[in-house]
Amino acid sequence: MHNSSETVYLSRHCKTAWNVEGRLQGTIDLPLAEIGIKQAIANVAVIRDFGVRRMVCSTARRAYETARLYADSLGLPIHNTPGLRELDHGRWEGRKTEELLLDPDSGYAKWVSNPGCIPIPGGSESVQAALLPADVVEALCSGGERDAT
Repeated sequence: MHNSSETVYLSRHCKTAWNVEGRLQGTIDLPLAEIGIKQAIANVAVIRDFGVRRMVCSTARRAYETARLYADSLGLPIHNTPGLRELDHGRWEGRKTEELLLDPDSGYAKWVSNPGCIPIPGGSESVQAALLPADVVEALCSGGERDAT
């Protein structure tokens, strides 16, 4: 068993234009919006005091751009891994969540209320896909990034 006193901080990427518009992104590789860049810069003042020694992010552009702003300010390298990518939202990607919730044929409202009840149409097959990042984080903590893909 691996015992460690290390603390892991998890952070979501900052805002993209689609976040601002309320659209699902999933695997669509969008950059940060101007507001997202401002959020990341503002966050540095907070995370600077955490004593972060390692920066890991997904291979998504928005995650890398967020991590790059943090890492540059903290003087850290970035390790990225595809194992931290978001769920594939299939046919829901690019659509506004409020529209999907009102569309009974989309299945989105049912999925939101119970993610295990249906697969995402044209996307990730199960809610198990959402649990994969937990395995990646555990691998990073116990053995490094080579075990985290």
